[in-house]
Amino acid sequence: MKRRIVLGGILSAISMIGTAWAGGHESVPGMPPTPPAAAEYTFDESEVVVVLGGSGRTGLNTVKYLMDAGATVRAGTRDPAKAAETHGSDINWVKLDVTDKTSLEQAMEGATYVISSIGNNKDAANVDYGGVASAVDAAKAAGVKHFTLISSAGVTQPDHFLNRVFNNLLMWKFKGEQHLRASGLDYTIIRPYGLQDDLDARSKFTSILFLQGDDIPNGVIDRKDVAKVALASLKAEGASGKTFELTNYLAFAPKNWDVQFAMMPADDAVTQEEVDAIVVPDRKKDAAQ
Repeated sequence: MKRRIVLGGILSAISMIGTAWAGGHESVPGMPPTPPAAAEYTFDESEVVVVLGGSGRTGLNTVKYLMDAGATVRAGTRDPAKAAETHGSDINWVKLDVTDKTSLEQAMEGATYVISSIGNNKDAANVDYGGVASAVDAAKAAGVKHFTLISSAGVTQPDHFLNRVFNNLLMWKFKGEQHLRASGLDYTIIRPYGLQDDLDARSKFTSILFLQGDDIPNGVIDRKDVAKVALASLKAEGASGKTFELTNYLAFAPKNWDVQFAMMPADDAVTQEEVDAIVVPDRKKDAAQ
């Protein structure tokens, strides 16, 4: 896919870095005024959102934003009691293990949307691929309206350092993505760059850059920003059937991301045969031979 860069702020011709135009801020002379910090994507309490990996750092931010937006949230975790003790009993914690199809089926019953933020660099085959595939299948069987998968930048790069360190972690993530694409479900796939906490506290001008092509070598993104975009993808029509990377850059926050979603081309269709044809080598086994 040809690289596409879409800014998460008002486009400006003040400066250009590579192929990306920098967004402005009202404190810079000549810049357009800053729009509202964020537009609310609201939910009715009848809309049930299942968050896989709800007790993780990205998942927890997602859960809190969804609750604030009015959704009924089922925060999936393997240990609800521990999650309630650690993160609060005001959250609806549900026991959910993506390697356990029964727990997936129970969690998906009556759900409207799913956001998956799961990942396990020690067991990617069973979680980042197998767990995602099982969750997708359960969501489809339950009649879920939309499935948003938080994956990772770099999944199309076989020699990425994370593949070398974690036995092809990103290749398993890509196979999980492909299973979702081939499923027939309405979906969005978000590929964040290096996940960070509290970037906004360190740089008040941080905004979000949307990219396509998976060919930028590095970047960072605040987990809260990933959570906000994941929430928005459930409601923005332009996010349907699309895959994109996210990184932060210095600018202001847009009112919403409807324009950014709409500007990006949708993914090509994928068949289950193409998913099954993906072979992920075992680097540890090969190295031992």
